[in-house]
Amino acid sequence: MTKQNEGTAVADVAPSNIFSAIASAQAEIGGVVGRDSVNSYLNVTFASLSAITKLAIPAFAKQGLAVLVENWRSESGDLVVRTILAMAENAKTHIDVQVPIPPRKDGTISPQEVGIALSYGRRYGLLALAGLAEGNDHGVERPQRPQRQAPQQRGQQQRPAPAQRQQPQQATQKQKAAPKQAQQAPTQEQLLEKALHHIKECSLERLDGAEQWASAQLQGTHLETAKAALSKRRKELESASTTSA
Repeated sequence: MTKQNEGTAVADVAPSNIFSAIASAQAEIGGVVGRDSVNSYLNVTFASLSAITKLAIPAFAKQGLAVLVENWRSESGDLVVRTILAMAENAKTHIDVQVPIPPRKDGTISPQEVGIALSYGRRYGLLALAGLAEGNDHGVERPQRPQRQAPQQRGQQQRPAPAQRQQPQQATQKQKAAPKQAQQAPTQEQLLEKALHHIKECSLERLDGAEQWASAQLQGTHLETAKAALSKRRKELESASTTSA
């Protein structure tokens, strides 16, 4: 029999053989996969299932490890995605990823949401078994903020060069252009408003991405406000999922 413990399992026969093979495959895989896909709505990058598969499957196959996937609905209605590494019928291990599926207003589940949940579970299951981490943990490109210039001390202000004194109009135009460039970066209030709007409409499986975005973009009390909204939204969705089940 295979021993299970909260979504993980260990092989019941010759564990040293299969785990030695997994260790060899993980060493060849290298531990890091690049984020090759973009969620344009959240401005979040992530490693796609195809990128993870392309990196992990050949290394596992080289060690005689087959990658199998099974899935079923749990009693709570969530989709459970099991990713299995097997060398033989009695030499295998697996990891389970449980993904909530938000129902539609009429209580039914759309095929699209099932597909999203299945891909999500396969991505994280294979990442875990391959010992992979996604490069650039934040996964978000921070907006560029204008650099502040240190004020000059009194008595050290430089007089403008003759060429600058002869062209006052050009200097005025540059001074007018600078504030416009500084206004391109969104303020913390604007970013918080965007985050709260998205969290309000966010499904359960997308809350992790929303939390990554908020952690990368917000600071201080703005970040605390966003995290409180995330926690409230997560409880609402989990409660709705339990009620519908």
